[in-house]
Amino acid sequence: MSIYQDPIRFIKCELYSCWIACKNAHASAMKDTQFSQTAATTYALSALSHLMCIKSVYVCNYDKLENTMVESLIHQFDVFCNELITNFCTNHSHQWTDLEFDRLKELVTSSDLIEI
Repeated sequence: MSIYQDPIRFIKCELYSCWIACKNAHASAMKDTQFSQTAATTYALSALSHLMCIKSVYVCNYDKLENTMVESLIHQFDVFCNELITNFCTNHSHQWTDLEFDRLKELVTSSDLIEI
């Protein structure tokens, strides 16, 4: 069976891709190099793209997929990415970005949906 025919498997793969993009976004945001802002923002946008796929499949298959952990992960991925992008746009420190990433990491590690 193709990954596209199995919504649970598809969501797990997309959650993993979203997690990797967020890890890269966080690592880039914490660096102070000429291209770190561009790299971090690009990774965050990639994560948000995966997140939109997850939301779409989840909502379309809600009767089969209803899971509060998926909903919590979706929310925290969104919070982290928006915090990171907002802090770059407003030229604020990434103290809150770091805190939201720690919350995300805690949620990911406690979930059995993402193999890290």
